[in-house]
Order: sequence, then C-alpha cells, then structure tokens
Amino acid sequence: MSETPAVKRILVLRDHRLPFVDLDLTDSETGNSSQEICLIGPNGSGKSALLARLHEAITGIPRWIESGEGYCLLRLTLEGEDLYLAKRFGERDGHVFRVSIESSEQWQSLPVNAPSFDELREIFAEHLVLGSSPGFPTGTAFWFDAERHLVDGDSAPELGPFLERLLRAREEAFHQFLRAPENREKTVAEVERDFESSSPHALPVLRDFWSRLLQPLGIRVEFGRTDGPFFNAKGGLIPLERLGHPLRLTLLRTGLFVVREADEFEPILFLDGPEDGLHPELCTKLIPLYRSLAGATPQILVATQSPLIAAGFAPSQRRRLQVGPNDEVTFARGIAPKGASIDEVLRDDFGLAYSTSVPKTTGAPAAARLKRAIRESEDEDELADLIDEVISIRKF
Repeated sequence: MSETPAVKRILVLRDHRLPFVDLDLTDSETGNSSQEICLIGPNGSGKSALLARLHEAITGIPRWIESGEGYCLLRLTLEGEDLYLAKRFGERDGHVFRVSIESSEQWQSLPVNAPSFDELREIFAEHLVLGSSPGFPTGTAFWFDAERHLVDGDSAPELGPFLERLLRAREEAFHQFLRAPENREKTVAEVERDFESSSPHALPVLRDFWSRLLQPLGIRVEFGRTDGPFFNAKGGLIPLERLGHPLRLTLLRTGLFVVREADEFEPILFLDGPEDGLHPELCTKLIPLYRSLAGATPQILVATQSPLIAAGFAPSQRRRLQVGPNDEVTFARGIAPKGASIDEVLRDDFGLAYSTSVPKTTGAPAAARLKRAIRESEDEDELADLIDEVISIRKF
C-alpha cells in the first residue's frame, strides 16, 4: 500500500478554541510517528477540540466554519524526509518549511508571541521550501462523535438506511450469482452455500465483526434472513430500536469502517467519546476489534473519558492533557501499563485518588486496603484523603 505522510508533531497557534498547543505524536521508543494516540484529561481541557484540529490538520477537511486566525504547524515525514507544513484552519493550501525552523530564535517565541499565518513566510524565509503547497493525500477519514458520523467529511446515513443499502446490494448480488452459468445445475442450498463462502456481498467480515461485538449480549448476526439481521439466542428477531441508541451508533460506526471501499492509503479513524452509553464490556472490546480487521493497520486517534478505553492503549500512546493556572495546556505521556487495572489507570493517568475506586464499605478488608494505599502514596493531598477515609470507616 502507498504511505500517507507520517505526522510526528502538531503545534496549534492563534486558535480561539485552544490555547497554544505543542503535541508530540511520536512513539517514545522508536521516535517514529505513532499509529495510535489516545487523548485523556479533565472536562474542559480541550480533548475534543484538539482531536478536531488533528482531523483537519491531517485530512485537510475543516470541522467548523472558521472565523479566527488559527493555524497549525505539522511536522511530518514524507518520502523519508521530515518537513513542517503550515496550514491555516479552514484552508487546504499551506507553506512547507525545513525542520531547521526549530533552531531559529523566532521558533522559541511561538508559545508567547506567535506570528500571524501571513507573517510566517517572511519570518522563516530561510527555512522555506514551498511557499504554496496543496494538502497531502490521506486515507479514508472517519470522524465519529456523539452527534456526527462523517466519512471524508460527508455525513453518513443512520443505521437503518445503512443496513437497507447493504442488504439490497447483497440481494442483487445473490440473484446475479444464482443466474451464473456454473450455478444453474446446483440446488438453491448449494448456491447459497457457495455465495456465503465466496462473495464479498455476503458481508462475512462485517458479520464476524458485529458477532464478536455483540456476543456478550447474546445477540446473533445473520444477513441471510429477510427479517434480520439481529436475533436473540432463541432465534427471535430483535428490532433495531430495541438495541438502544448508543449500541446502534456503535454498530453504524463499526459497520461504516468495515465496509469502506478499497483505498490505496490506510484508513484514519477519529473517535470522540466512543464509550458514551456503552456497557463496560463493550468498551473493552471496541478498540481491539478495530485493530483486528484483516489486512488493515488503521491509524486510530481517540479522545476519551473512559479508563477502560485508555487502558487498551500503550502508555507511550496516551497523552494526558493538563491545564495550568494560566490556562496553558501541557501534555504528559501515560504511566499505567497497557491492560492495567482500572485503579492504576485512574490513579496514574487520570489523576484520581486511589481510594476513589475502593468500595466504601465498613469492616477490616476496606481499611486494610486503604492502609496499603497510604503506604504506597507519595502525594500529600492524596495521603490526607486516604487517612480521612480510614478515620471515617473506624467511626462505624
């Protein structure tokens, strides 16, 4: 497959939605661009806005109608060479600079005194490679949040129309398959068997993907039935409205991703709050299922509040947004190891006290667990909270 430019760093400047942002997108072990990034942080830290800025910077597709002066500087690798692409938000063209721009005096002042986009060419003239450059090619880009489902910037259908389109194409493909000369002497059962085993219109990948997603709920997926495709363990039809809005959204998102058209570039998936409304077991399965698609190595960028989602990423792939006293945003890489317990992720990466996940029940076991947490804690505020909780238990 052809390669899209590998993005290593993004600086967001003069943006009314975000303060100055300088986000490293490399893998700390290899120094290469990370295929997966998981943004976590408190409410209001700018996770969703930053994810949207990443979407536009990488794809060239604006998420909003722009009215400000914001722009980004994107460090990327193209054909083995690292370059900086400067792009104004809301526009596709930009300037290309050599990475030597980082050593200039003006670069060091960007956090406090960022020039306007129009001033970049003059200020960094000695580092300029191209004064006007179109956006670089990218794979099919999916943007999914609670309100929008976009494929390359275009709105996707709801789950019902999406299924109708798929099943109608499947039915037409089956009738064409049935009329093929090599199938005329076969029984209907034989034709159905051969169709299911050989035709992409039988949707075997989607059936397998949805079946694994829905297996904990006891729901089966069958595309061969006209009244389907969702059934309970006894074979009873489950209407779409019975699945619940969050689950329908998840089925639509994963369905759109699975049946995407062939592309010479790898797909790029942006997920803003994929955990909303989902059962915890589904949250733990979601990202691994995206990764598991045969023949695909998707680029996945996520903004989440869920430790269950965050725990599925390596610590080098997590970025913890931290807001300072002057509203400046800084980033730290994850600490808890991949697959860590929820206690560890909440404590280490979300900055919540260890005791928040300890059941506040009376009795010795809870007190003993809190004592162990006290011995392990090095944070004075956390120690005070833990000690107060031990005292409150002893009062009962």
